[in-house]
Amino acid sequence: LSGDGGVGGRTAHIDQSFGDILSDFDIGFMGVTEVRYDRFGIFSDVAYAKLSATDKTPFQVLANKIHTESTSLMWTLAAEYRIVQQPGASLDVMAGFRLFSLKNSLEFKGGPLGGLDASDTETWADPIIGLKGSVDLTARLYLTGWAMGGGFGVSSDSVWDVMAGVGYRFNDRLSMALGYRAAGVDYEKDGFTYDTVQQGPFSGIVYKF
Repeated sequence: LSGDGGVGGRTAHIDQSFGDILSDFDIGFMGVTEVRYDRFGIFSDVAYAKLSATDKTPFQVLANKIHTESTSLMWTLAAEYRIVQQPGASLDVMAGFRLFSLKNSLEFKGGPLGGLDASDTETWADPIIGLKGSVDLTARLYLTGWAMGGGFGVSSDSVWDVMAGVGYRFNDRLSMALGYRAAGVDYEKDGFTYDTVQQGPFSGIVYKF
């Protein structure tokens, strides 16, 4: 997790590695649901995370440390149309919206600002478009991924999301996927700032009904 988060006009820079996230990670989950009929489909993706971190201030003049907490809910709902539908390969175009619900909290520790805190909650939605596809490498092994972009200044200046993974089919219904995902958003309104990129590896189970 990297970027800037802030409330009330006060902004803190966030730069947490994957190892840092594991130590600061409170709770989270991610899941995708897709319903299809012929070439048409509905795609839903939800990701929730609660992260907290305490970092030293650059010069430790007004405060020694800043404790930040960020709770984020990211939900995407989109309509799909399959423009490529071949045995072993598919490509969908997508259009919908992404809903964000975020709570940022800052607490200053030590120094003249010690004990000062601020928090705010913001919820907004952005239009989003994208492509999603998969291709078989063998009868069991396949590649999958998506690329989405949006915002366009409607609520956020920009929203983007990319995912790439490799999957293994155990049978026609059950498979496992491993990959990497990165998602970013640049939003600022009335002193509330959320300009961040969340990225990292994932593993998951795919089940077809």
